[in-house]
Parts: sequence; structure tokens; C-alpha cells
Amino acid sequence: MRVSAVQYHLHTIRSFDEFAAQVTHYVKTAQEFDAEFVLFPEFFTTQLLSIPLDDGRQATIDDLPNYTEKYTELFVSLAKDTGMYLIGGTHVIRENGKLYNVAHLFAPDGTVHRQAKLHITPTEVNEWNIAPGDGVHVFETDKATIAILTCYDIEFPE
Repeated sequence: MRVSAVQYHLHTIRSFDEFAAQVTHYVKTAQEFDAEFVLFPEFFTTQLLSIPLDDGRQATIDDLPNYTEKYTELFVSLAKDTGMYLIGGTHVIRENGKLYNVAHLFAPDGTVHRQAKLHITPTEVNEWNIAPGDGVHVFETDKATIAILTCYDIEFPE
């Protein structure tokens, strides 16, 4: 099995289209090397916070969930187009009024699986008010059975 780990270049962008172009570049490059899984890093979607907001203020972690729909559509489309499994790093989502740092697994059939980070760092708790997930999930793919552990979760693989 071939897994491509993306060394993502975080830099200032002006639009979601710039983000999408960069993500697409990494996915297409991995496809050229016959990767079956492509792994993006934790918090790589924080790059979206550099996009200027309409009201002139600087985006914060609370604004990141506003990109969830576009982020999901982009990765679903790329997974379907390439036939690869894409682990879309982590992206902050809002659910039931709480923020979660969530890894997403995008399958070639369009299925989206999610794994919320369980062991939250002090910065995530104290500065960003991120809540922990509820348990480790196991995902069956046609390539392998996998789980996704993010950051400190690897120290406590339940």
C-alpha cells in the first residue's frame, strides 16, 4: 500500500479557490505516484483564516467552521475523481454549539468518515474552546482497516 504524507505549505491566501488549487496540486501529485491514501496535516485548514472577511475583521478559529461545506465538497470531489482515500488533515467543525478538531476520511465512493480529536491540548481548550471527541472510530476501506489518531491521541490509543 502506498501512502502519501503531504508536507503542506501554509501561507497567506486571498480566497478559497487558492486553497482548493493548492490542495488539488498535492492530491494530483500523490496520484502520479500511485498513492492509495493521501494524508494532510493537522490544522492545515487554518490557512483559510488568512482570507479577508467581508466585515474587515481578522478571522478567528470560530470562523473556520464556515468553510466546512466547501472543504467537504472539495475533498469528496477529489476522492471521487482520483479513486484515492483522502485523509483531509483536521478541520475545525461546529456541532451542537461546540467546536471540534476533526480528521475527515474521504472515500472514493463519496463517503465521509469523521474522527474528532480526543486528547485536546491546553491551547485548544483554553484559547480556542475546542471540545474532545467521544471515542476512537475504526474505518473499513477496501485497502485496509484503519483508525485516525491526531497529535496527542497517538499517546493514548484507546
